[in-house]
Amino acid sequence: MEAVEDELRCPVCLELFECPIILPCSHILCRSPCAERLFVRESIRCPVCRDNSFVTGGVERLPRVISLEHIIDQFRIAPIEELVDESSDESESVEVASGPDDIQCQLCEERPPRKATQSCLHCNASYCQRCLALSHPNKEPFSQHRLVEPRKYPKPQELRCPQHHAKDILQENLTQAEECHTQLSQSITNHQESISNFQHKVSERRLQIMEQFDTLVNEVETKREFFLSDLEYEEKSRTDHLQQRVADYQKQTTDIASLMHYTKDVLKETEECAFIQSAKSVNEKVRRNLDSARVISTCAPAIALRHKVVDLRKERVAVKDIAYLSVPSTPEIDVSKVTRSNSSIVIVLCPPERDIDVLDAYKVYYCSEEQKKNNEQEILEFRTPGEERYLGRGTQGGGAVCLIHNNLESDTRFYFSVKAYNAAGESDMSEPINVITLSHAQNTIPVPEILEDQCRTYSYSIQIYSPSPLSIPPESGISHYLVYRESSLNKIWKSLLLYGRVDHRVFGLEPNTLYDFVIMACETWNGECQVSNQVTLRTERSAY
Repeated sequence: MEAVEDELRCPVCLELFECPIILPCSHILCRSPCAERLFVRESIRCPVCRDNSFVTGGVERLPRVISLEHIIDQFRIAPIEELVDESSDESESVEVASGPDDIQCQLCEERPPRKATQSCLHCNASYCQRCLALSHPNKEPFSQHRLVEPRKYPKPQELRCPQHHAKDILQENLTQAEECHTQLSQSITNHQESISNFQHKVSERRLQIMEQFDTLVNEVETKREFFLSDLEYEEKSRTDHLQQRVADYQKQTTDIASLMHYTKDVLKETEECAFIQSAKSVNEKVRRNLDSARVISTCAPAIALRHKVVDLRKERVAVKDIAYLSVPSTPEIDVSKVTRSNSSIVIVLCPPERDIDVLDAYKVYYCSEEQKKNNEQEILEFRTPGEERYLGRGTQGGGAVCLIHNNLESDTRFYFSVKAYNAAGESDMSEPINVITLSHAQNTIPVPEILEDQCRTYSYSIQIYSPSPLSIPPESGISHYLVYRESSLNKIWKSLLLYGRVDHRVFGLEPNTLYDFVIMACETWNGECQVSNQVTLRTERSAY
């Protein structure tokens, strides 16, 4: 009998089969949880023969062994029936609970019931030997029930006075009420602190907005004063010039009128000798005055103010577009333009998706191959120069935004990703890229050079001189870029393509400001580059 029982047990849980299913290798398992836990997607490895089987549809498609279920059901009943038969054979010796102190079986349907032989503390009931075998088979969860000698009350209940019970309930409710009161008080305190902090932040933000708008209004007022002052100066200078001309014309008119009066008197002279003597000098004076008078135009000069027109439609649109700051869009690295040398890597960013993106800085997260294994990384910050808030709209000549990282180890793989941020928050991280710096033997591009003594500075522009773009033939595939930024640590770089000339002028600079300049020679097909010497130049002071 024990050998048969071993065959009816699952090889995984070692219990009698529950909902048995047959595998393709002909071995049988319990469906739940044994077979379900062994399935990985639609594949299962038999725990008996170690055969891997693929079953389309998973455990749901494996057939049940109905006949085996019936055999197990009969097997479970058989020991009970044997026990019942044994108890029936001894029924003559089983005592009936007839005495007042006898514990009756609470499951017997016979009257009078049999005498209980054991009590179950879990069921809080007493059973005779036959009913115990029927109600508590040798399997979970009944095998965990605790059986004791028969008792009248197997699990006695605690008897308490109704008043004491009510008092305990009231005390428990009071404790809960006190805890609730404490929690509500703490919540009120936290909310009040949150309100106070929020009001403080709102006050700070209100002051910031007022300061920014006051600054904007002051700049508009300054511009208005400039235009009105310039117009007043133009009016005064032109009016003074015209008034001086009128005064000159009036003087000439007076002189001509006096000469006309004198000429008339000469014409009245009766003596011929006196007339001849006076007529010669009068003719010379009249001729001189007429020659100067003929130069004078009778038409007043046309006064135009075409170069003094102000059109603020674009600025009004900009004012209407003022809105709350939003988080910048995720930066995108232009992989096709990323270049490297043996000690530098130049990251070029694509224009932002939104033209209204306001950026305060970029954060470059990078690490070497060794640092990546140790979960280490470094951060390099590139800030926006001055008042340039809108980036990615292109610079002069269609240039791009560059992030140059110098002093790197040669022939080493580095991983880079970029974030953009402003006062409203940070963008998501860009897609990471990996770049390998060149070895000293790989970098064959000639190093460009800037001749600082031949560069020229102006108030709003700087002219850079470099013979390097002309020293390399066009068929070499090497392009030269002028890269510049405001001379300060951790500022972004802007780039301009140099078109085969020795000098290139950068416009749109601020007066009396230092700027850094370098020239990059790039071979875009393999991503190699060389960086020239860095030159720092200051723009001239503005005349205004």
